[in-house]
Amino acid sequence: MKNYVVENLTRYRKVGDRVVDVRAEPKHGGTDHPDFSSRGFLEDVIPRLRFGGERLTALELGTGVGPGALFLAAHGFRVHGIDLIPKAIEQARRNASARGVEAAFEVLDVTRIPHAGPAYDLIVDSYCLQGIALDADRDAVFRAVK
Repeated sequence: MKNYVVENLTRYRKVGDRVVDVRAEPKHGGTDHPDFSSRGFLEDVIPRLRFGGERLTALELGTGVGPGALFLAAHGFRVHGIDLIPKAIEQARRNASARGVEAAFEVLDVTRIPHAGPAYDLIVDSYCLQGIALDADRDAVFRAVK
């Protein structure tokens, strides 16, 4: 088993049933979204992005319990969030349902993304790639993303 698998399983085991609920009290300007690692970046960059399509698609790598994916969905994206940990994906689905937000979540190792999979308008790494230490694994991720 790869180290990043063990590390993430251990982290979610410690969290247990106290997995962060994205319905938590908002902390930014009265909006309905909690803090999450890439929030500031997304708030800054989304208004400046220009795409040709009507309903944009986004893939979030390392979605965890889904706050970034739900944020993107609230900004008009059709979102597919992937994460290695089944417990995180279960919570992400519950969070989406509780908020009435449509987003697809899947348990998937980012090093195993199908190369012939769908194309996305936006791909966001929610701080999972820094845990991919082996060259072959990083190459697999970047080939799939490309």
